[in-house]
Amino acid sequence: MIGGRSARRVAGATVAATVLFAAFAGFVVPYSRYSVIVAGGAVCLALLACLPLPGAVILWLPSFFLVQNAIGHELVRLGFVVLGIRWAVELTRRSPVTGPALTWRRCLIAGVLAFLTWSGASSLWARDYPPVLDEVWRWGAAFMLLVFLSTCLDSLDGALAVAVGYVVGAVGAAGSALAEKASGSTPLAPGETVARLTGAIGDPNNLAASVLAATPLVFGLAMMIRRRIPRIFVLAAVPLFIAVVAGAGSRGGTLAAASTVVLATILFRHRWRLLLRIGFVVLVSALLWFAQSPGTWQRLTSYSDKGAGRSDLWRVAWYLFLERPILGVGLGNFQAEAGAVVLKAGPLDSGYITDRSHLVIHNMYLEVLTELGLVGFVVFLGILLGCLLALLRAIHIFVATDRRELADLGRCFVLALVSLLMSSIFLSSGRELWLWAVFAGGPILLKVAHDGERSDRGRVTPARTGTRGAKESGYPRQRGYRTVVNPRART
Repeated sequence: MIGGRSARRVAGATVAATVLFAAFAGFVVPYSRYSVIVAGGAVCLALLACLPLPGAVILWLPSFFLVQNAIGHELVRLGFVVLGIRWAVELTRRSPVTGPALTWRRCLIAGVLAFLTWSGASSLWARDYPPVLDEVWRWGAAFMLLVFLSTCLDSLDGALAVAVGYVVGAVGAAGSALAEKASGSTPLAPGETVARLTGAIGDPNNLAASVLAATPLVFGLAMMIRRRIPRIFVLAAVPLFIAVVAGAGSRGGTLAAASTVVLATILFRHRWRLLLRIGFVVLVSALLWFAQSPGTWQRLTSYSDKGAGRSDLWRVAWYLFLERPILGVGLGNFQAEAGAVVLKAGPLDSGYITDRSHLVIHNMYLEVLTELGLVGFVVFLGILLGCLLALLRAIHIFVATDRRELADLGRCFVLALVSLLMSSIFLSSGRELWLWAVFAGGPILLKVAHDGERSDRGRVTPARTGTRGAKESGYPRQRGYRTVVNPRART
């Protein structure tokens, strides 16, 4: 658990990053004043170059929630350049990584290279070549972020930096959505009867998915803070997140929220009192929003629109997969192939496919399966499961070495990952940078767990009184002191 100076450091970093991001999202983005943009960009680049790497990541991650804006997009690109140079310098200075962490990093890099290689090779059988290059570039940026965060932020400060930066970005996106609602400028999409929150992220479904994933990370940060005032400050973001998720009117977000709640009751059954308080806050926040916006509730409970055209997209995508199950149609070529088979796929429920000029499948897994075939899907699934298994392994080590607060932080990352995975059933979110920022938490915490496991071997520490601590840690009770050893090394 963090206390004293470390708690003030986390809370101070959260406040500073929130203020900077709010100023950028609220003042710089709406206006195109050249001098203000240049000055703000110069300050951000200077901070990215001079701050310690975890602080620079806290400042950079919120820009992922502005990538739909031209200025935010440029800030993301410049951050890649600056932090990429710092990443290369850091790798040359650090001591070589050994043990399981090295094995996992090699598997991660091999999986990423295999996926990008297969994606580029799909241009050989794709109908259109330019979309392949564009999609390879976007997927490459997403996986570059995953590798960068996983290999450079390999300490507890790095894991906290990812969580704080993501939460700050979610706060900015949620705040901008509520500001749009208050000003009456929330856009009404074609075919919709109620205005849905979009915010700085530009899409209601992406807004719901990204903000919902930030909610368990808030609790993870709060449980790492001992002092009450910083903890209350961090937890104040929860009602804001729940209200925005409800206002986005996303059915995928609703499914992800239900899955997260069910999984939370399993992972945190030892903290059932905390779960009851959280459930009460979540329920009240959602009910208050639905009470002032009943149209959003009607949209969530009505399925007469066949998933807003998703049923047609999924039917056509599945037909294309059955035609080319091994190779796929080529990365980014669903648009080119869908029009040719729309009549062969069977009767459609709406004219969604024929009326749209830009089509995505709105299902991350089906999109990879259709465009890259079984080969690409297996590699992609291996990367996802590898990050999740790394996180579960880290939690196991934290519990075995009696580091409960870190184990709870890992469980909160699991909830965030599962939330994003469930939301991706209704989203083509595989190229979103904020998604892979959360997935990087798995390998980061695994490195932290292995480092702590090595440092605990042979160290004598005071024994925890009571049977519960000994039972959870996996060590026998001793009077006075115990020798912390690796449980797997016992004979």
